Amino acid sequence: MPQSFLEFLLADVLLNGAIYAAFVVPAYLLCWVACARRLQHRRIQPHRRAHARAIRHDIAYSLLSLVTFAVVDLAAALLDAHGLTRLYPDIDQRGLAWFILSVPLVILLHDAYFYWTHRAMHHPRLYRLVHRVHHRSTDPSPFTSFAFHPLEAVVENGFTLLVILVLPLHFAALLTWQLFQQLFNMIGHLGYELYPAWWLRAPGLRWKTASTHHNLHHQLFVGNYGLYFTWWDRWLGTELPQYAERFAQATQPRP
Repeated sequence: MPQSFLEFLLADVLLNGAIYAAFVVPAYLLCWVACARRLQHRRIQPHRRAHARAIRHDIAYSLLSLVTFAVVDLAAALLDAHGLTRLYPDIDQRGLAWFILSVPLVILLHDAYFYWTHRAMHHPRLYRLVHRVHHRSTDPSPFTSFAFHPLEAVVENGFTLLVILVLPLHFAALLTWQLFQQLFNMIGHLGYELYPAWWLRAPGLRWKTASTHHNLHHQLFVGNYGLYFTWWDRWLGTELPQYAERFAQATQPRP
């Protein structure tokens, strides 16, 4: 492999690792360490606690995922270098309106992609081969957000390859979506419910997944397959019926 490829992979791992750490380390230190007692009433699983072995497992697989992501990013860079992607460098090429609209469009497409690939990985064969690694964490922490089997990491980052082949995207729009998905992926694995008690009663906001939504999936191994929004689970009958009740328990006022 040419040295430039190795340099690209190393730089990609370091950059994505820094972004990953910037999200998960402060969240873990704040919620799980510094404010653990103060936030106890916000714990989604009050009688469970991820032990040190689970944390080490998640960190090790997260590091492996960062390497896998870098390989996929290298493939994307090579496609772009040969003019095979629809990435463009100048916002004026497509206009400011498209630049702004492209970010929520990518989020919507990624939400659908995540739901169906995630649900597919719960097929017994794929689960045993691939997805079981992620479900080792039944009480997820922020470090669980990137704890994937390498094949699952390829699927997770494979959306980037697909979207840059199909949609005209400015690099800044792509980066904005990636930061957005890292933030909400971390919130889904936080272990604490941050959203207010009235969240599920608000007509528009109730479609946005709360942390309890994905935490229940880690507890029960089925249902609640969505990432950002609840509509795919609601439309297809895969939303867990105890979601609203467990959310209410995690958002009760502190005694």
